[in-house]
Amino acid sequence: SFSPINTKNKGFSISLNSSKNWNTTGPTISTTTLSQYLTGRNGVIIKEGYPLNAFWSYSFAGLDPNNGNPKFNLFDTDPAVAKADLTSFLVYSGETTPSFTGGLNLNFRYKSLSVGTGFSMLLGGKTRLTNPYSEFSSGLKLPSSESNVSRQLVNRWKKSGDELHTNIPSINPTTTTLTSLPNGSSGYLVDFWSLSSAQVVDASFLRCRNIDISWRLNKNTVDYLGLKSLSVTATLNNIFVIASKRFNGLDPELKNSVMPKSLSLSISIGL
Repeated sequence: SFSPINTKNKGFSISLNSSKNWNTTGPTISTTTLSQYLTGRNGVIIKEGYPLNAFWSYSFAGLDPNNGNPKFNLFDTDPAVAKADLTSFLVYSGETTPSFTGGLNLNFRYKSLSVGTGFSMLLGGKTRLTNPYSEFSSGLKLPSSESNVSRQLVNRWKKSGDELHTNIPSINPTTTTLTSLPNGSSGYLVDFWSLSSAQVVDASFLRCRNIDISWRLNKNTVDYLGLKSLSVTATLNNIFVIASKRFNGLDPELKNSVMPKSLSLSISIGL
């Protein structure tokens, strides 16, 4: 931290903090399941040569122009190879934890007025977007009438040609058919899609955590009022966040919600 300007009537200070994470891993400690490859395991080595908190995805190959079903690469991997190495029919998607974190605080002062701001930044992490079909079950069986579904489904595949501008699968009976994986397990296409590279997004963001505006009455006015001090402070929290547009306005840390904004006003009186 440093203060390039610090006079009686003016002041400007900057405070920075940051950290960078490097890690390389040795031999895998324990057997890793397909589910663990797809979701990652915090703090556990799941594949030699890859970082901690690494995760993998099914390789999305686009939507079928005939019915809007998701298609995948590597599903023709030799079963013997797939059983020996589950990542042979998956693609590496990155780390779930950021490799760089940082914070920045700026403070301005002019006579009786002071303004402080706080920013935080995370870079390098990856995450998977919330599945818009999460309220559905057994492939694409419709949810109950009381359930709310994602508004992203408005942009799902509906007719031939939609595959050119959306990667959200259609709702149709064939998606409820069980599909086999190279390792011998099976599942539904829409569930494979929700764990595919189509849903992986850069989790980096810059957040304005707070803005504080404070006004302190000058000594003559305070003396006239018979007080020792009087100040008014307004604080705004969670002003904005800059992140991937693929979050569709949702918070990159919460993924399926937004961080609430708040405003507080305080008055401090010294007697």
